[in-house]
Amino acid sequence: MTDDEDLVGPCPCTVCGKPLVFENDGSIPGAEEWEVDADTGEKYCFACFVRRGSTNCLAGFRCPDCGNFETFRIEVSAVATVTDDGIEITGDTEWNDASFCHCPECERDGVVREFTAGRRP
Repeated sequence: MTDDEDLVGPCPCTVCGKPLVFENDGSIPGAEEWEVDADTGEKYCFACFVRRGSTNCLAGFRCPDCGNFETFRIEVSAVATVTDDGIEITGDTEWNDASFCHCPECERDGVVREFTAGRRP
């Protein structure tokens, strides 16, 4: 018996909240068997497991309200060349846990730490 088999009742998908079970016997309508992230132990429905998050700039990001993890507006610090015709970013961009962050899916505003909740590598 694995640790997962010891859990009683359904648990929600980490991203979408869909009910998940260890073995689907059909007793919970709409439930499906969970997929587990080997690194974090978080449980996902199959669709969310397949697209469960970014591994690059947004690794560990997830909106705490809607579960979005694909696109955010983040206040950054950058070096740019500015002319009368416009602006061109010419150096690295940086942000930190206190930088403003906005989820365009649900319109939640906050700071980066609220959208990462200890999940950043």
